[in-house]
Amino acid sequence: MAKTSLALSLQTCLGQRWTHEDFSDFTVVVEDMEFECHRFLLASCSGFFSLLLRSDMKENLEKKVTLKNTKKETFSVILNCIYKGEDGLTLDNILDVWHVTHMLDIKYLFEECEQFILSIIDYSNYIQFFRHAKSLSSQTVVSSARTFCLQHFETFKTTQTFMELSFEEINDLIKDTDLHVSSESLAVEAILEWVNGLSRNGDNSVIQSIEASSLFEESKQKSETNLEPNKTLQAKEMSCGSCDSRVNVHEERKGKLSILLSSTRLCLASEDYLENLLTNPLIKSDVNALTMVKDALLFHWKPQHNFNLVNYRKCQDLCNVMAFVRDGNLMFYLLDEKRYIQMLDASTSYTHVATFNSDLFLCCNKFEKGPNNKGKSSYIQYEYFDFPTRTSKTLAKIMNSSTSFFLINKYFIFINGVDVNERILHVQNLCQNQNFLTIQTEAYAKSAFIHDEFLFLFTFVYPDSELQVYTLDKQAIVCVKKIPGPAENIVSFVDKGITYVLQRDGTLSRLQCTGTRDFDLIRLTTIWNFVWNLRGAVCYLDELFLFGECLTDDEKREFSTLPGVFDKLVILDGDYNTNAIAMTIPKSAFTVQMV
Repeated sequence: MAKTSLALSLQTCLGQRWTHEDFSDFTVVVEDMEFECHRFLLASCSGFFSLLLRSDMKENLEKKVTLKNTKKETFSVILNCIYKGEDGLTLDNILDVWHVTHMLDIKYLFEECEQFILSIIDYSNYIQFFRHAKSLSSQTVVSSARTFCLQHFETFKTTQTFMELSFEEINDLIKDTDLHVSSESLAVEAILEWVNGLSRNGDNSVIQSIEASSLFEESKQKSETNLEPNKTLQAKEMSCGSCDSRVNVHEERKGKLSILLSSTRLCLASEDYLENLLTNPLIKSDVNALTMVKDALLFHWKPQHNFNLVNYRKCQDLCNVMAFVRDGNLMFYLLDEKRYIQMLDASTSYTHVATFNSDLFLCCNKFEKGPNNKGKSSYIQYEYFDFPTRTSKTLAKIMNSSTSFFLINKYFIFINGVDVNERILHVQNLCQNQNFLTIQTEAYAKSAFIHDEFLFLFTFVYPDSELQVYTLDKQAIVCVKKIPGPAENIVSFVDKGITYVLQRDGTLSRLQCTGTRDFDLIRLTTIWNFVWNLRGAVCYLDELFLFGECLTDDEKREFSTLPGVFDKLVILDGDYNTNAIAMTIPKSAFTVQMV
């Protein structure tokens, strides 16, 4: 192991010999100054000099090289580092030294420059360092500067550097959850300006700076081909070439518009802003972009039909969770952080939870004594969870002789305890508690979910199951389908606008509309090979989260994924008292102890 003291002594000796020209064997000329150096030391530190001094080039034979585009003060700093171990880096010379060390391929000094920049980079200079780091392929500094770009995006997007970003770079920024914007419309506006190529320097395009090198090569080739070119004609040709380049880059950027918009949280922009976007020429010229804006408007117009979870940015006071009751406690599972938090220590045995417009509702079965304490009657208690106080409030008590009911989205669904052939399904709109809607069904419903304006019921009909689809407006049955497998514990989730149905035996199907009011389940794959009491599922950021009680030993479980829908499964095995549902809540709502 080398001793530090010996290394420092050697560095001191080298520093002393540098000024002794009688031992030098190579000259480096920078501007008007000659630096007497040592071939061995230059070749040891610099990849550039290592190749040069091993070649048969004229500079090697003459033992002298001239460095262009380099300041003598900069090269002096570099030699001081090589011979004396003094970096000499300052705010004034760091960029020059950084570029020359890159040119000369002095790796350890290049890294020293990176570390110096990391120690001084801040809000006032991150754009400058970001631009230089890109040209020098310094991922270390690019990554650090990128953090400032995200934090100060509203300022960064007004710079010329932003306008000159590549598609990959701007897309990477826009989709990042760390991007800080006061409104999602600012991210959208930044995209539109980038696509249009508006310059921050006052002209009509950024193409000139982007295409400068290609235009230079083009004009150079023209001058070499034509010994006596007509100056007027040449000017026209260059002007046409510039226009063509601008058009090409603009068209290329327009082709990326819908991809960039998909990286935003478009539905979080205001309704007024989205309506104005419908008339934007760029949006109107792109069918996919126009469809995205219309879909985002539906998020405002029909929020109850939006089942896709928005990947909220960290600057926003919203997050995605799965809500459920376990061991008598109201729990939230934070999908981004993958951890549980306890929201309510509930003494009540809840059986169902539901969400609508970020409101949380709970249901439970209860009994009360009759007159004069004779007998007991059952009823369903329907409650609203108040996030600010983290308490539940009773909204209604519904007399019921049956323990079978569902609470889904804004609908309260239950089955009366009458004869099997006369069971009546009641649907009560939670916004109109006084009114019941009734649907008659002959079989006992085991599972249910809502898709658009339809209610999907799964009933057991020996030896398989049956899917019954009802309209919610007229409570009319529209189709009946026989399906294989169990009807219990069926859950649904949505990914990229497609509704998927998952059965307890692992069968995954896609819900497909085969007509105006006709539906079918298209079997896709089998995710597992055992029985599981499913309570909920959600697909979020290419991961499928599964909630429920697994009835099979760990060593006997086998899972598979479905590329294009989810690449990973997150198994949350437990004894759940209720179903598990996806919802959005404010971050300020869970300032409680983590479980």
